Amino acid sequence: MVVMVVDDDPGVRRVAVDHLRHSGFEALGAATGQEALALLHENHRIVFIFVNFSIRGEVDADTLAALVQRYRPRVPVLQTHALDEMVRLATRSLDRIIARA
Repeated sequence: MVVMVVDDDPGVRRVAVDHLRHSGFEALGAATGQEALALLHENHRIVFIFVNFSIRGEVDADTLAALVQRYRPRVPVLQTHALDEMVRLATRSLDRIIARA
C-alpha cells in the first residue's frame, strides 16, 4: 500500500514523504497534478493521496480530486494546506484505511 503526497514545494513534499516512510508507510511524491495522475496510473498500490489545495496548472487540486474519484473511487484524496496538518492526519487516516484493507 502506497501513499502519495502532491505538493509543488519540493521541501514540503520531501519532508511529508520522509515522515510517512519513517512512520512505516510506502510513500511517493508528485510536484503537479499531472505527475500525480501518471503515478496513479502506473501504481495500483496507491491507497491514499494528500494534495496541497494550492496546486495549480492544467490539473489543479480540485481537478485531481475529481479525476481520482472518477477513475479510482476507492482512493481517498485529502486536500490540505499545511504540512503539519498533512503529517498529523496521515497517521490517523492511514491507520483506519489499512485496518479496513
